[in-house]
Amino acid sequence: MILQEVLRLYPPVPVVARGSTQTVKLGNLTIPAGEHLKLLIAELHHDPEIRGDDAKEFKPQRFSKGISNAVTNSSSFVPFSWGSRIYIGQNFAMIEAKMVLAYKIGTWT
Repeated sequence: MILQEVLRLYPPVPVVARGSTQTVKLGNLTIPAGEHLKLLIAELHHDPEIRGDDAKEFKPQRFSKGISNAVTNSSSFVPFSWGSRIYIGQNFAMIEAKMVLAYKIGTWT
């Protein structure tokens, strides 16, 4: 829970850039072919409309029932990007972070 909350507050991938290959309509917005878009992941993770009024607070308990219950939709928690361009080392990075935490906790006792 703590690791997921840290990734939410401080995502390792701060910006995701994408380009459209064809004209796309998203709600009231039309994105023409060839347009480049940038998504600021930290802004998405800190949005009070998605996370609530405590969006900027460190509250690991929001992940107590798993990631799927902590988010409003599947694309609102994306610390390593998503889809076919997700960070290839995501699993390794998570295992490495858990090993470092376990080592640090073991040396404190």
